[in-house]
Amino acid sequence: MEITHTTVEQATREVLETSAHAPVLQVRHTSRADHDFAELIATLSLMGTRGGTLVVYCGWQQAVELANGMLGGGPEPDRETVHDAVGEMVNQIGGSIKRNVGASGSEIMLSPPVVISGSPLRHCVRSSAEPLSVELETATGALWVGLWPS
Repeated sequence: MEITHTTVEQATREVLETSAHAPVLQVRHTSRADHDFAELIATLSLMGTRGGTLVVYCGWQQAVELANGMLGGGPEPDRETVHDAVGEMVNQIGGSIKRNVGASGSEIMLSPPVVISGSPLRHCVRSSAEPLSVELETATGALWVGLWPS
């Protein structure tokens, strides 16, 4: 099975709604490349015959809310906890993509996630491929997910 915009959307929606308890209100598929408005960027590589680069962009407060949802509420998590939670979220999205396309371990292996935050940030994936971009609106704002096929 081929990885498509719908594959990226379904994987992200599953993680947001199940793990972060953040219902998706609206979805838009695009071909937009990297964003420079994000305050937090999480990325991982899908290595193998069906690989690529998966990137999640969002604002800091949204990342805090998503982390809080993943942790079951309570006091506002610290920076390291937010990074860990969003790193786990991008890891789950990658794992869900792998499962949704029925890929074996030789077809897709996931790298450890990398999460950075700050403002302003600019991120660029060096690829000639157009990304499979999905913007998902939640109550806390828009989350942008892109997968650049290798």
